[in-house]
Amino acid sequence: MPQKYGNLAKGLLIVIYLLLSACATQSESKTDGDALPTSATSNNPKAASINMQLGIGYLQQGDIDRAKQKLMLAQKQDPNSPLVWDAMAYFYAATGDVQQANVLYKKAIALAPNNGKTLNNYGVFLCDQGKYSQALMYFDKAVKDPAYVTTGQAYENAALCAEQIPDMQKAQSLFTRALQNDPTLSTSNLEMAEILFNQKKYSRSMFYLQRYKMNAKPNAESLWLEIQLANMSGDQNTVASDALLLKDQFPLSKEYQQFKKSGINL
Repeated sequence: MPQKYGNLAKGLLIVIYLLLSACATQSESKTDGDALPTSATSNNPKAASINMQLGIGYLQQGDIDRAKQKLMLAQKQDPNSPLVWDAMAYFYAATGDVQQANVLYKKAIALAPNNGKTLNNYGVFLCDQGKYSQALMYFDKAVKDPAYVTTGQAYENAALCAEQIPDMQKAQSLFTRALQNDPTLSTSNLEMAEILFNQKKYSRSMFYLQRYKMNAKPNAESLWLEIQLANMSGDQNTVASDALLLKDQFPLSKEYQQFKKSGINL
């Protein structure tokens, strides 16, 4: 399943940061920024946290200059915060300065060598650069942090990275670990369904596909997989309904092209 990891992984990082930034950006819009700390006084962790969250929020909105301004201010306000350096590294990675991003991720890790969030984020960064073995090492370190609450996502990231090697046996093992930590992870459920389908373990594939459907909306990948499973079991109603959804919602997808070439009868 080539070229899947990069987009998904970046998406995960965006979610992690947006969870932090959404409330802060709304707060600034309500107050026009008047109540927010704007001085560059060091040793002000609370101010740094607010500005870090705002910076990432502006980055996701495409306001690069304002994002950088807020993140640099956060660095000055709390120069010893690994999360601030991590956020600045993410900014540089997102804006194309890979070399600087790498330097800043290493700075964040030097400040907190066992911080699961930073180790996970650096793992994603390394995998995006094609440094798969190094990335897997950092994901492994991330899940060993007892204070890291999203261990399942780190395992999922590691599994997606292993797919890029490709090492499907390792990927399957890591997706299993991800789902042991968080059974609701939609990407892990769908990936497991596909892996098991390719192994001709159709009932197990359907189990993970059904669990995916409980936690996520259908996409081209899930619809095409369900069409194939339903066709094997003779469930023509599901074949017909999923084929219609695939055609209407994802007409340009490779999955729809595969369906058209499959010869599956409606």
